[in-house]
Amino acid sequence: MSKIDLMIKRKSKIVESATKCLAENPNASLNEIAAYSEIGIATLHRYFSSRDNLIKTISLRAIELVGNAISTINFDEPDMRIFVKNTASTLIPLGDNIYFLFAEMFKTDDIELVRKETVIWDKFIAEFTKRQRRGELRSDVKADWIFKVTYNLMFIIWKAIHNGDVAANEAAEILSITLLDGFKGKS
Repeated sequence: MSKIDLMIKRKSKIVESATKCLAENPNASLNEIAAYSEIGIATLHRYFSSRDNLIKTISLRAIELVGNAISTINFDEPDMRIFVKNTASTLIPLGDNIYFLFAEMFKTDDIELVRKETVIWDKFIAEFTKRQRRGELRSDVKADWIFKVTYNLMFIIWKAIHNGDVAANEAAEILSITLLDGFKGKS
């Protein structure tokens, strides 16, 4: 393996570790990120000139990972419950990245990042709109609200998995029930 390949691999590991650190503590300093990543601060600075540079790199990577995962989802699945479960099963493993994006997008004014994330999420809003027209989802609630609720449920489920409150293999079902059935008792 060449020196350049080793540097690329190391940078990727730093980004992955920093993502986890910032998902747990969005205000972590570079020193805290370096410690979490088990590297020295000088090594971190060798790869990232500033915290902003690291944040942008993590954001772009997270958007790429989420976008790639979404491209594997069958948006033509006719059964809404299966669609939600499949979507959840695909995205929940990317929880650190999604959680990071959620926290970071509230703080950023980087138009490139906002645009790239919006392209991804607009696909879901369009899908929810289509399913509303077919009567699979309530039409008296805006599709973007359904998306926001779904997106936030992803964070809640990820956090519950992370805290050990929900088993990873149960998460998609719990999300599906919560989103599609709510908490109304059976009559």
